[in-house]
Amino acid sequence: MLVTNSYLTGFVLGIETLSMGLFTLQNDLKQIEYQDSLCIIRGYLSYSLCAVENYSFLAEALYRYMMVVYPNYLFWQSARTQLLFLCSTWIFALIFPVPFIFTGGIIYNVDNQICQLPFQ
Repeated sequence: MLVTNSYLTGFVLGIETLSMGLFTLQNDLKQIEYQDSLCIIRGYLSYSLCAVENYSFLAEALYRYMMVVYPNYLFWQSARTQLLFLCSTWIFALIFPVPFIFTGGIIYNVDNQICQLPFQ
Protein backbone atom coordinates (compact mmCIF):
# COMPACT_ATOMS: atom_id res chain seq x y z
CA MET A 1 0.00 0.00 0.00
CA LEU A 2 2.84 2.41 0.85
CA VAL A 3 4.76 1.65 -2.35
CA THR A 4 1.61 2.16 -4.40
CA ASN A 5 1.16 5.54 -2.76
CA SER A 6 4.73 6.49 -3.70
CA TYR A 7 4.18 5.47 -7.32
CA LEU A 8 0.88 7.34 -7.48
CA THR A 9 2.42 10.43 -5.94
CA GLY A 10 5.36 10.32 -8.35
CA PHE A 11 2.98 9.96 -11.29
CA VAL A 12 0.78 12.88 -10.21
CA LEU A 13 3.86 15.03 -9.49
CA GLY A 14 5.20 14.17 -12.95
CA ILE A 15 1.94 15.21 -14.58
CA GLU A 16 1.91 18.48 -12.62
CA THR A 17 5.53 19.21 -13.53
CA LEU A 18 4.82 18.46 -17.19
CA SER A 19 1.81 20.78 -17.18
CA MET A 20 3.87 23.53 -15.55
CA GLY A 21 6.58 23.05 -18.18
CA LEU A 22 4.03 23.20 -21.00
CA PHE A 23 2.54 26.35 -19.51
CA THR A 24 6.00 27.93 -19.31
CA LEU A 25 6.73 26.96 -22.93
CA GLN A 26 3.41 28.42 -24.05
CA ASN A 27 4.14 31.71 -22.24
CA ASP A 28 7.64 31.79 -23.75
CA LEU A 29 6.30 31.32 -27.26
CA LYS A 30 3.62 34.00 -26.79
CA GLN A 31 6.08 36.26 -24.88
CA ILE A 32 3.65 36.72 -21.99
CA GLU A 33 5.39 38.27 -18.98
CA TYR A 34 2.56 38.76 -16.49
CA GLN A 35 1.16 36.51 -13.79
CA ASP A 36 -2.00 34.59 -14.61
CA SER A 37 -4.77 33.73 -12.18
CA LEU A 38 -3.74 30.08 -11.72
CA CYS A 39 -0.09 30.80 -10.91
CA ILE A 40 -0.56 30.49 -7.15
CA ILE A 41 -2.53 27.26 -7.50
CA ARG A 42 0.18 25.70 -9.70
CA GLY A 43 2.83 26.76 -7.18
CA TYR A 44 0.78 25.36 -4.30
CA LEU A 45 0.28 22.03 -6.10
CA SER A 46 3.96 21.84 -6.93
CA TYR A 47 5.09 22.28 -3.34
CA SER A 48 2.40 20.13 -1.77
CA LEU A 49 2.93 17.23 -4.20
CA CYS A 50 6.68 17.38 -3.65
CA ALA A 51 6.05 17.22 0.10
CA VAL A 52 3.66 14.28 -0.36
CA GLU A 53 6.31 12.41 -2.31
CA ASN A 54 8.99 13.04 0.31
CA TYR A 55 6.71 12.08 3.20
CA SER A 56 5.56 8.94 1.40
CA PHE A 57 9.21 7.86 1.19
CA LEU A 58 9.52 8.63 4.90
CA ALA A 59 6.48 6.47 5.66
CA GLU A 60 7.96 3.61 3.65
CA ALA A 61 11.26 3.90 5.48
CA LEU A 62 9.54 3.91 8.88
CA TYR A 63 7.49 0.88 7.94
CA ARG A 64 10.55 -1.03 6.75
CA TYR A 65 12.45 -0.08 9.88
CA MET A 66 9.63 -1.40 12.07
CA MET A 67 9.46 -4.62 10.03
CA VAL A 68 13.18 -5.29 10.49
CA VAL A 69 13.77 -4.09 14.05
CA TYR A 70 10.42 -5.06 15.61
CA PRO A 71 9.02 -7.96 13.54
CA ASN A 72 6.88 -9.28 16.41
CA TYR A 73 4.82 -6.10 16.80
CA LEU A 74 1.91 -6.80 14.48
CA PHE A 75 0.46 -3.32 15.04
CA TRP A 76 3.02 -1.84 12.60
CA GLN A 77 2.19 -4.46 9.96
CA SER A 78 -1.54 -3.84 9.86
CA ALA A 79 -3.31 -2.17 6.96
CA ARG A 80 -4.92 0.26 9.40
CA THR A 81 -1.51 1.58 10.48
CA GLN A 82 -0.39 1.95 6.88
CA LEU A 83 -3.59 3.82 6.05
CA LEU A 84 -2.99 6.06 9.06
CA PHE A 85 0.52 6.81 7.73
CA LEU A 86 -0.90 7.61 4.29
CA CYS A 87 -3.68 9.85 5.55
CA SER A 88 -1.40 11.77 7.88
CA THR A 89 1.12 12.20 5.06
CA TRP A 90 -1.44 13.65 2.65
CA ILE A 91 -3.08 15.88 5.27
CA PHE A 92 0.21 17.33 6.49
CA ALA A 93 1.57 17.85 2.98
CA LEU A 94 -1.58 19.62 1.79
CA ILE A 95 -1.63 21.91 4.83
CA PHE A 96 2.09 22.66 4.89
CA PRO A 97 2.23 25.20 1.96
CA VAL A 98 -1.01 27.03 2.89
CA PRO A 99 0.80 29.85 4.77
CA PHE A 100 2.72 30.64 1.58
CA ILE A 101 -0.57 31.39 -0.19
CA PHE A 102 -1.92 33.81 2.42
CA THR A 103 1.37 35.61 3.09
CA GLY A 104 2.18 36.16 -0.58
CA GLY A 105 5.09 33.74 -0.43
CA ILE A 106 4.46 32.27 -3.88
CA ILE A 107 5.60 34.82 -6.45
CA TYR A 108 5.78 34.90 -10.23
CA ASN A 109 9.35 34.78 -11.53
CA VAL A 110 9.30 36.77 -14.77
CA ASP A 111 12.72 35.53 -15.90
CA ASN A 112 11.73 31.86 -15.69
CA GLN A 113 7.95 32.44 -16.03
CA ILE A 114 7.09 30.11 -13.16
CA CYS A 115 5.61 30.52 -9.71
CA GLN A 116 8.03 29.83 -6.91
CA LEU A 117 8.91 30.63 -3.34
CA PRO A 118 11.17 33.68 -2.97
CA PHE A 119 14.10 31.75 -1.48
CA GLN A 120 14.59 29.49 -4.53
